[in-house]
Amino acid sequence: MGSEKVRYAVGEVGKLFAFTGGDVPDGATPLIEEHDDRLTEAGKTYCKLRGHTPHPELIRVKFAQQTSEAVSEAAAATVKNQEVRLDRDAKTKAMSERLRLDWAEQDKGYQDALKQRK
Repeated sequence: MGSEKVRYAVGEVGKLFAFTGGDVPDGATPLIEEHDDRLTEAGKTYCKLRGHTPHPELIRVKFAQQTSEAVSEAAAATVKNQEVRLDRDAKTKAMSERLRLDWAEQDKGYQDALKQRK
């Protein structure tokens, strides 16, 4: 039955899945009815939570957006940015520690100078 309609389901973290017939992916909730092109209660809730008008076409568009190449590239860029951020944070921490030690040494020198004057 290659002519079955494509249906959509939502997973735990909001990821959309496409499937046909009654073969709902594990851990996913169907958003479109099996025998007609209407939203299930979960589909209506999905749209409502995102502030959209409940309509099956909206879910198709959201699925296309999630699986598009641009979204994949954005996700990869986010991962790279996080890796760079960790490195940058480590360098900032090292610099802060060096400054703290330098200021502590300067403060100690200042306190010693004050004691010598008295």
